[in-house]
Amino acid sequence: ASREQTYAQVLADLEQAELLLPALTVRSRASKEAVWALKARLYLYQQNWEKAEAFASLVLNSGKSRLVQPYSAFYTGKLTEESILELVSDNADRNSHANYWLTSSRGGRYEWKPSAGITQDLRNPAVGGSRSALIGSQVNNGSETVYGQKYTKVATGEDGAFILRIAEQYLIRAEARLKRNNLAGGLADLNEVRKRAELQPFVTADLNAALLAVEQERKVELAFEGHRWFDLIRTG
Repeated sequence: ASREQTYAQVLADLEQAELLLPALTVRSRASKEAVWALKARLYLYQQNWEKAEAFASLVLNSGKSRLVQPYSAFYTGKLTEESILELVSDNADRNSHANYWLTSSRGGRYEWKPSAGITQDLRNPAVGGSRSALIGSQVNNGSETVYGQKYTKVATGEDGAFILRIAEQYLIRAEARLKRNNLAGGLADLNEVRKRAELQPFVTADLNAALLAVEQERKVELAFEGHRWFDLIRTG
């Protein structure tokens, strides 16, 4: 199937799901809010900025989810208000991410490693802010080993997987608003995410600079959640 046919099928499925699903009450189950969030992402990928903004706004205005404090609360906790749809795991049905991210001294296999670029960004106080908590390190014989620690429950496998969360919706709406020449609205959404990361507001009168700032914010805010490659492809 072509890309257009695939997108059409995705949208048809979401249209039907929107009719069938209840409002969000359990964050580990699909809901109308999850449909709206996925529609916002779909329309972002299709560069339908008006609809991307509209569906992100439906999620943000629903009052069902919010940015939790501090940044680490949503991934060290379980089914927090940050999540719109979260995949939960337990000892019988385990999330193996921690096993791949963590070093042997922390019980892992260390097959996945943060790139030098994301490590530098997350550790930069002006870029990563409180998201520096995502990078762990240990020093042996003067040599530093860095590892990602969004997934750490290697003993129990109970780490969540974050399918849809509210921070992404702020950044979707920020990008869509900027693409519609709404600089003030785009910056307002971007700065909600930055504020939670304990960063100063981003201020500019340059629309292109604001768009690059949103792209950078997606890189650090959504680190290790599987968005970056798709962002690079969809933006060229």
